[in-house]
Amino acid sequence: MKCKALLGALALFMLGACSAAYTGLDGDTMHTNTLPDVAVTPLNGMRPLYSGSMNVDMEAMDSHMIGLSASLDYAIYGDAEPGPVKRYGHVIFAELSDRTGYMFSPESFARDKDFNMRGVVLDGRSWVEHQLFYDENEKDWFARAMILNNRPAPKVWIGKRWTRTEHSALRIVVEYREPLPECAGIQEKTAFVIFNETVIDVATPACKKEVEAVFARADQAFKIQRSRRQNLGYNPPANILTELPSRSRFNANLLIGPAKLHDSRQDSDD
Repeated sequence: MKCKALLGALALFMLGACSAAYTGLDGDTMHTNTLPDVAVTPLNGMRPLYSGSMNVDMEAMDSHMIGLSASLDYAIYGDAEPGPVKRYGHVIFAELSDRTGYMFSPESFARDKDFNMRGVVLDGRSWVEHQLFYDENEKDWFARAMILNNRPAPKVWIGKRWTRTEHSALRIVVEYREPLPECAGIQEKTAFVIFNETVIDVATPACKKEVEAVFARADQAFKIQRSRRQNLGYNPPANILTELPSRSRFNANLLIGPAKLHDSRQDSDD
């Protein structure tokens, strides 16, 4: 009897231990209790619109090996009201399928339209912050998802992205963006910021303040910290991205950054 009781207690312990490991959406917060241990919560009234998990094909920078992929857990945030998108964000936890042979290229993205990249510390951990610019919605997986679900997206976005890479093959991506203010344009003159031969043109000091205000709101869009919860509920919104008509148009490198052959250990510090 004592043996059976012990086995029963052990089984309950093992079940509890398994249930404690979790990655996904709980309420408004994206959690992972496995490496990297992190929780990301929206602060500005955005709500989770879609979330889910999926596997995506990857292309390594220095190899054409077939079979490399990444698993993604994601949440898309925005205003709950229907109509054009005014505020948008997403959180992604990504892991390469071949952790011994490949690694994420350090904090880089194939779309290469980020600027003002700098290191920041969030909840005691090192992250990389990028100011960002999008002008190609047809290449933007998440923007297309919004458009296909009757949420018109702007042609030009600006905002910020925060990334952290753990143990070479685990990457967190947190992103916030808004439409480029109507007063600003994309020109080849009065430069607010210049990158990749593209210029954000601001005609007046007031317009410059509008553009700067977008980046300031990005700084207040999410709270990033360690996930301190052990037992999480699970009531996600629709996994709409897996219903896109053409997965072949999705380029993982644009979203989570490229991979490369694993030549050395480059873990981030805690």
